Amino acid sequence: MKLRNELLSILENKNESFGNRLKLADTIIRIPEKLLEDEESIIIRWLLNEINHESPESWEILLSWLTSEKLNCVFNANSITLNLLIQAILINIQKVNSHLKETLISISLLILENNVPQSFIKSNISDYCCFLFTVINEIDNPLSLAKFLDKDILYNKNVVTNNTFILYFVNSGISILTKVRKKFCGNQNVCRSISTFIEKGIFQHSKKAFDLYYSKLFEDKKCSEEIFFPKLLLNQLKTAVSTNRIDTQIMFEIIFESYNYCYQNDFGSIYKFIILILDMLGFSQKILLEVKLNDSQNLNLNCTEALDIIASIFRILTSNNIDLNCKVKEVTFESFLEDFIVSLVAAVRHPTEDVYDIFLHLSSIAPLSIERKLDILLPYFLLTTKHNEKYPQLLNIFMDIFAKLHRLQSFVSKMVKLMKAHLCNHNDTHDIYNIETLNIDSMFPKLVQDNFTNSLAALASWQVMNIFKTLIFHLNEVHDDLQTLADDFRYVLYVEIISMLTCLLLSTTRIAEHTISETIVDNFICGMKELQDIIKSFGISLVKREHNPRLMYAYLNICYNWADLSILMKCHLNRRNMHFNLTLDSDNTGYNITSIHPYLTRDQWCLIAERITNFGEAPCKKIMKILCWKEMDLLLL
Repeated sequence: MKLRNELLSILENKNESFGNRLKLADTIIRIPEKLLEDEESIIIRWLLNEINHESPESWEILLSWLTSEKLNCVFNANSITLNLLIQAILINIQKVNSHLKETLISISLLILENNVPQSFIKSNISDYCCFLFTVINEIDNPLSLAKFLDKDILYNKNVVTNNTFILYFVNSGISILTKVRKKFCGNQNVCRSISTFIEKGIFQHSKKAFDLYYSKLFEDKKCSEEIFFPKLLLNQLKTAVSTNRIDTQIMFEIIFESYNYCYQNDFGSIYKFIILILDMLGFSQKILLEVKLNDSQNLNLNCTEALDIIASIFRILTSNNIDLNCKVKEVTFESFLEDFIVSLVAAVRHPTEDVYDIFLHLSSIAPLSIERKLDILLPYFLLTTKHNEKYPQLLNIFMDIFAKLHRLQSFVSKMVKLMKAHLCNHNDTHDIYNIETLNIDSMFPKLVQDNFTNSLAALASWQVMNIFKTLIFHLNEVHDDLQTLADDFRYVLYVEIISMLTCLLLSTTRIAEHTISETIVDNFICGMKELQDIIKSFGISLVKREHNPRLMYAYLNICYNWADLSILMKCHLNRRNMHFNLTLDSDNTGYNITSIHPYLTRDQWCLIAERITNFGEAPCKKIMKILCWKEMDLLLL
């Protein structure tokens, strides 16, 4: 006792400089032999009393002590000293400069990674939790953070199953982890380590609690046990959002990602968790109404926040093994997604960035649900005022789903019928979609047109023939409506769509190849004759009406592609039933192109050319020049 008092007297002597006293303490620590049984604790406690208002070098000295073999077991023997050190770190870590903060973090990691005594954690669980999450929050090096979070020592079962630990983790830890995830959002290692930390920290030992909670909620089973954790977690989701303390989307993302990793072999549990989250976000499905979620906490989030969260959930799901036939209350997950699609389209009038992301993910998760809901989805995306940069990708995916199912004809037929229903029949469509701002190039950009032609090229000839018949049928209907609807911009847009699809098919077809069966060739020749009759009637009707540049361009584009394919067929096919004859006209009047376009008279073509010259827009003038050049090519032949 006397030696102990003498040591403290020397160390606490204010008449001696702190540097000299620190040097003495350092010397004692580094001597292999012990002067006192608890000399390490005495010296560390003395230093902690001085450290707040003395030189920062003292923290570095302390770090060197903690790395020595002599101090390896000091905290096992004296938890009071450990608690004092932790409190000192918590007080100073947010006040010091970045260099000194690194020293404090190094000290903290040494403490946490070297088996903090279970006796200390048991009696100081709140202090331990606060210390643990403060250190996680302050680590600025992503490699150090990821390495630390992967330490198995953090997941001692006696700790992670402690209700106080769970309470602190959910009420405070998740908010801190959300901030950390946001800080390192571009670092995949850190993001994965955070998810692992949450998974092992709160979900790994909570399966029974969730199973009981779901049984009570979805199966109306009575439960005698207190369901602590699930209710706590769901309530925290509500509290954190309502107080706007953290980034809502990241918080939901890290929780769902961790839950998904933990229960990836139990998709039923994931399905139920998704139900709860979507209900919170205001997307109540019919299954929820049947279940009567008394514990549901509707957060009343704004639309952007909710969609952001849902997009993250479905993105995470794409990496999982999904059981679309998994049932909750006799509703399969696939049916649940279809109900969600209907709810989403109804809730969000115009697709946003997050809506595009959601459907890109849904197309991967449940392509057949997309196919079944195409009647809703095609108008929703095609007729939107502003097309997102992801629009071509999404529309191509829709098309590819049908192509892989060998139902491209069904896709074309549905699309044309839907466009006619919304553009030619429904007067209220104008108010919903602002169609006057749409144009054919934004609705069907080059990427979409290229994908359509590639899909056609991959089809069997009989399938192409069926699509050709479908387009001819609708093109004939277009002509029938010309007299009554020609002045309606919606009708004009519909004509442009039919024209574009027809031209893409004509420019892609391989009908002149000798591998095509005789029957298909004969049928196609008949189709070309029928198309010739339609464009003849259409052209005569256009000539009788006031000039409309968009209608005229759509018409001339069909004429060009029809003639181009007709010449190709004439040159490569030896058929008596070919209705197209290359007859040169001796009349060289300007714009007389009746040699390759005989369905209109010379005067009618000259009138069309005159109108285009006087009133036509650049596209019309360009296509008219191309038609004339084709006539000159024929003369050269």
